[in-house]
Amino acid sequence: MLIKTRRDFLKIGLRSVSALGAAGALGQLGTMTALAAGNPNPNYNSYGALVCIFLSGGNDGNNTVVPNDAATYNAYNASRQSLAVPKSQLLNIATSSQGNFGLYPKMPEMQALYNSGKCAILANVGMLVVPVPDKNTYSQWASNGSQLPVNLFSHSDQASQWQNTAPTGISSSGWGGRLADYYSPTQNAGSQFPAVVTTGACGPFCTGQSTLPTVVPFSGPVQVTGNGSDQARIQGFNQLLTFDNGLQLVQAGNSIVNRGATYVNLLTNQLKSAPKLNTVFPVGPDGSPNPLADQLKMVAQIIGVHAGLSLNKQIFFVNFGGFDTHGGQAASQDLLLLELSQAINAFYNATVELGVANQVTTFTSSEFGRTLMVNSSGGTDHAWGSHHFIVGGAVKGGDMYGTYPALQLNSPLDVNGRGSMIPSTAVEQYGATLAQWFGVDPSPAVMSQIFQNVGNFPTANLGFMG
Repeated sequence: MLIKTRRDFLKIGLRSVSALGAAGALGQLGTMTALAAGNPNPNYNSYGALVCIFLSGGNDGNNTVVPNDAATYNAYNASRQSLAVPKSQLLNIATSSQGNFGLYPKMPEMQALYNSGKCAILANVGMLVVPVPDKNTYSQWASNGSQLPVNLFSHSDQASQWQNTAPTGISSSGWGGRLADYYSPTQNAGSQFPAVVTTGACGPFCTGQSTLPTVVPFSGPVQVTGNGSDQARIQGFNQLLTFDNGLQLVQAGNSIVNRGATYVNLLTNQLKSAPKLNTVFPVGPDGSPNPLADQLKMVAQIIGVHAGLSLNKQIFFVNFGGFDTHGGQAASQDLLLLELSQAINAFYNATVELGVANQVTTFTSSEFGRTLMVNSSGGTDHAWGSHHFIVGGAVKGGDMYGTYPALQLNSPLDVNGRGSMIPSTAVEQYGATLAQWFGVDPSPAVMSQIFQNVGNFPTANLGFMG
């Protein structure tokens, strides 16, 4: 950033604070060092990266992954009505253990990744405290709420719960941050750069109890630069950061800005010396930017310099918005799922180019699914369970995991008669499966420190990772 005015000067300080992920900066120290000792997981010492793509707004999984057998498609078609994808347009994927399915017509890249064994689908996953077997049980529990996530169908609450896995309360940390805590004293001990990176708009997922994330915009780290009289402003800015005025709050703020500047310099220097990434990342159909592809390209570049940053475990959070499709959903999903498919494919190709395809796993998440029933505006409304993709060289792809629900209104899992399906798989099971591939000790004592309620479910490993 070039300093020209007093406003630019102030912006630098604010940008550096945001680059630190200042929220929760004084979080309590966890117990992860002791838990990491004696880890039996064979992946513990190897390099690994998790990349979370958050489909902000609540993606409609009912049209993303569609049943393709005659009887199940007919039931879906009758319930979806005007939003049903014509059977002839579905992109057929390999027969799974749960039957035949097709993907939304704009996702040929995901079709190819699935059919080549690099992509798996996790069906009907969502926030749960304990398993909810049917809508009758849901109705009984809804009267007291003790065994259900709070404020179901609320964007802010469900987004937070997906990220912090605290469905009945508030947590100051998220499961991405808690994974970083786990590795901070061991696998990432020599690094001066955070293990968790977000390209922007990360909620609690990124913050640990003893670690903090950093923000790296898709355009790259923001440096303080100047020439002529600007150098005097930069010098004055740096002097302010080191001036001891005795005020603890100001000193803490200065420390945050200093660390942010250190992170910027470390990453900038590493990226400058890194080999050029040759993978082509897509743009939109009209030549406009593909916002997800731009973010994933930066993630790939940071993964490419992980050794220079002394990071053996990395966690990324990428926000991709626009999925709150209350109206005109068909047109919105056309573009959104096209961009999602093309961007994930390009990112996977980049990991192949970097030689880390088996060490990087990308997965989608979203606060909730959408109603099976279409509304009067040609859209859908907030629901509960939905379907998600897991992509990478270590994924046991070409199959579906979890349990795909019957897409029929008023089915045993439909809590409101509009097609809001009770999840059959919990977010904590999803995260715990990824964490075990990532090298976390699978013992209940360790898993419960990262995923508080995972012990309430039949298994902490859903089997979609090799």
